[in-house]
Amino acid sequence: MTVTKTDVLVVGAGPAGAAAATWAARAGRDVVLADAAVFPRDKTCGDGLTPRAIAELERLGLGEWVRAHTVNFGLRAHGFGQVLQLPWPGGNLPTYGSAVSRMELDDHLRTHALKAGAQGVDGARAVDVRRSGQQVDGVIFKTAEGVIEIECERLIVADGVRSPLGKVLGREWHRDTAYGVAARSYVASELHDDPWISSHLELRDEAGELLSGYGWIFPLGNGKVNLGVGTLATAKRPAALKMRDLMAHYGHLRQDDFKLTGELELPTSALLPMGGAVSNVAGANWALIGDAAACVNPLNGEGIDYGMETGRMVVDLLDTDLAATWPAYLREHYGEAFSIARRLAGIATVPEVVATLGPPGMRTRWLMVLALRWMGNFITDADRDAAARLWRFAGRNSTGIGMHEPYKLQLVVEMVGLPRMLLAAFLSALTRPFGIKGVFYRVCGKGVGGIDGFYPDSDFDVYHELAVINPPQPDRLCDELARKTGIPVVLMDANDFQRDQLGKSADFPLTDAQIQDAMRDNPSGQGRELTPFILIRPLKDPSDG
Repeated sequence: MTVTKTDVLVVGAGPAGAAAATWAARAGRDVVLADAAVFPRDKTCGDGLTPRAIAELERLGLGEWVRAHTVNFGLRAHGFGQVLQLPWPGGNLPTYGSAVSRMELDDHLRTHALKAGAQGVDGARAVDVRRSGQQVDGVIFKTAEGVIEIECERLIVADGVRSPLGKVLGREWHRDTAYGVAARSYVASELHDDPWISSHLELRDEAGELLSGYGWIFPLGNGKVNLGVGTLATAKRPAALKMRDLMAHYGHLRQDDFKLTGELELPTSALLPMGGAVSNVAGANWALIGDAAACVNPLNGEGIDYGMETGRMVVDLLDTDLAATWPAYLREHYGEAFSIARRLAGIATVPEVVATLGPPGMRTRWLMVLALRWMGNFITDADRDAAARLWRFAGRNSTGIGMHEPYKLQLVVEMVGLPRMLLAAFLSALTRPFGIKGVFYRVCGKGVGGIDGFYPDSDFDVYHELAVINPPQPDRLCDELARKTGIPVVLMDANDFQRDQLGKSADFPLTDAQIQDAMRDNPSGQGRELTPFILIRPLKDPSDG
């Protein structure tokens, strides 16, 4: 079929593009779904469908179809001498996951979009665009028959991790943050119908060196499993590994446990920009979604769920200025979680960190449950009462009043959001046995460290039920106090672990280094003293008489 003009042009017919085309067609729009491949086609992927992905498939009306495939109930985590079975958490999401090969899944999703009313164009590789100002008026494709152009009112780019059309539009991948390097294969297994997906968090190379990554075995229910390995890397710490050799080594190690037989089939590998680590994702009438927008979980490489989610969400914004609305929408829905996960993934690129934190983490079931929720982004509204569950391990610090009060934790949730607090509590619990203190506050930020209040034993009655937080404009406050009192003022948030200078008046006579030196031993006290004011006066030199 020759198509020369459409309302909505979707480039890329994977899960993200097919979902977008389906939702746009259901909304009554004229839709063209174009892809460089001819379907069915293969794609490098672990093939896992998390409960978030299942929720999107159910929204599309494909719940019965996916349940006809293998169904799994959670993750079996292996590593450091431990094996833990971690069920999917449920809540507002389905209680099951699945795994379907991308060759079958993508073909079915594309067919579903065509049945919804989208027109399909196969074997058309997008190579350029025609613009008028900030708007895209058409996309240039190369096909077996020659070059064609499809004009469009709106353009959705879902052409995968490398996103060649995204590059034409100005997409930039920032490799200074963590990215994934993965390899995947299929192999026959007697455990092809195992109701648990398996991840090996202690991934080692042939020399026995611990790597920053994990191996996986996802049962497909068709006589085979998806077997693969993935590692984390950054521009500073690139993954100098032969991934297919590593995958073969991993398969050999798992052969007996998972009753694998035969050779690894269809081995492929890929790079994965993750955690939204790309810029220029939208223009006036165009937007990048799914893998093209790096909507991939930095902690496990999962992207199918985000792809289908962004495909659904972008359709609701097609009549807006996408240059403004789409980046803001991505920040609202994924920004904080991706930002924190990128930082954590960046830390995990250091093998020493994995070696230090892996063993105690695997020995502590509730920590791994929390990690599963974080890795799968299963934090929902049902978790908002987090304070009641987390106070037990947020704990008191060794010398004074800490984050053990539920009211204080709930205030932290309101200030920084539940995902950041969960990560802070998780890392604090992991690092405390090694004598590393203050992690909770460093992850949450200075604002949380400045909370004073909810102290039942305080000598100040007002602190029993109320709290004081850091002022939003500390320098202005210091200037105002100095003007009213005639005394230069510096505002500090100090405890026995660290001393944060929040602000100071313009006429304060000491340098920042001198202020830190004066506050080195925390003269305000850490316990019941709670001294609110400290006077700093110069000492008279005895030699002056």
